[in-house]
Amino acid sequence: MEHLRKGKIKEFKGSHLLIEQDDGNIISLPCESEPTEQILVKCFGASGSQDKQIYYSTNLAGVIDGLMKIEDATPELLEQWDKSKREEYELERKEKN
Repeated sequence: MEHLRKGKIKEFKGSHLLIEQDDGNIISLPCESEPTEQILVKCFGASGSQDKQIYYSTNLAGVIDGLMKIEDATPELLEQWDKSKREEYELERKEKN
């Protein structure tokens, strides 16, 4: 999970996952339909994944290449999340100057 993000699943539309980001914006991310559906069922069961919090990663093309429910985050993933947030903050700070 190189480009790690956190969000809330709003809807799974076959080849896209709608995710609400921390700032309230909803984005549509492309994904591989069958593998994504299998992961969502494994994580959240048949009851569905709507409004569930996840960590997710994207590849360089912006396609989802991994996701995990918040409750299953490992210490390593949380460390990577903290690192991602620090890097994002530094980038924003440099852009403002």
